[in-house]
Amino acid sequence: MARLFSTSVRGEYGSVAEVEVSAVMAPPGTRPCVGLVIRDVGRRLASGPQGARDLTRAVEQLTELVGRVALKDLVRDTTDLVERHFIEAALELTGHNRTSAAEVLGSAGRACT
Repeated sequence: MARLFSTSVRGEYGSVAEVEVSAVMAPPGTRPCVGLVIRDVGRRLASGPQGARDLTRAVEQLTELVGRVALKDLVRDTTDLVERHFIEAALELTGHNRTSAAEVLGSAGRACT
């Protein structure tokens, strides 16, 4: 049995969809049979908060620019992307309280020094 296994599937023409897969095998003593449910969760993921998966996908897209864009521009764009991601995470963590989010982001830096 498998429940809500997150993965992605690639279509015949290269399209990719984020899915969850659930599976179950028929009870023993019956003819062998496996039931599968594959559910597209791309819309749900897109409407939710940006997470590590979205950040990884964005960095992969920037990586595709290697050789076509100067390194300093790639680094700048990646830094901007990561900074935006953590600001959004801090805002979500603090219920969109900008002052608290700034404190959360600032306190982590002070704790490391």
